[in-house]
Amino acid sequence: MKNVILSCLTLLILVYAGCNKKSSDDNTPRDCTWSTVFSDDFNRADGPIGNNYFTVFAGTGSADIFNNQLRVSTTDCYWAICYATEVDGNRTRVSLLGKIPTTEVPHVFAIGGKFTHAGQIDQTGYLGYVGQGRLAIMKVMGAATPTEMAGDNYTLLPGHTYLLVFTFDDNVFTLTVSDQTSKNTISVTATETGTLLTGKGYTINGSTKGGSDVLLFDDYLIERCN
Repeated sequence: MKNVILSCLTLLILVYAGCNKKSSDDNTPRDCTWSTVFSDDFNRADGPIGNNYFTVFAGTGSADIFNNQLRVSTTDCYWAICYATEVDGNRTRVSLLGKIPTTEVPHVFAIGGKFTHAGQIDQTGYLGYVGQGRLAIMKVMGAATPTEMAGDNYTLLPGHTYLLVFTFDDNVFTLTVSDQTSKNTISVTATETGTLLTGKGYTINGSTKGGSDVLLFDDYLIERCN
């Protein structure tokens, strides 16, 4: 069960085509011109998240559109929301705004890429997460326990909004977390020294343990380097 729960923290993709929006700050090590592949600002009527998505909850949870944001409500749950379309490219990045609730509940939220079999519990890919005192880049190999490739200590502050940017530059990955309230930014970088995983799924993930939680997300964006 432990491996199932850990690997379930790798599941979620939110991507919605057709919204032109400004790219997030460039944190790729090399010169790059970014173009939007998919984006979603969630600015639509309250209700279901849409036919382009499917959800996975290892526990009690739900996801919907609320006040032009993505709302994820969970109780002792690992969860994922997936977009089924594959995204090609070795030099890509994914970004997302996440608002932390004002209550003190242990939670994690994450974005990932190069995943296989999006929406399954056991899958393979790379995950960038923040929560429970840590930010890290993880390598996920099916049902095996994820391996931390790079990380640092980091504390999410209740009521703050955070921008996560996860960049794939061939075999070099950079995760940047920016506190939009305090304007503090921290990054970690990892290098894949083994075989580069080549899945085409991009994910948003989260977990809540020890209570109930509501996380709000906005401005999901996947970009490709041209």
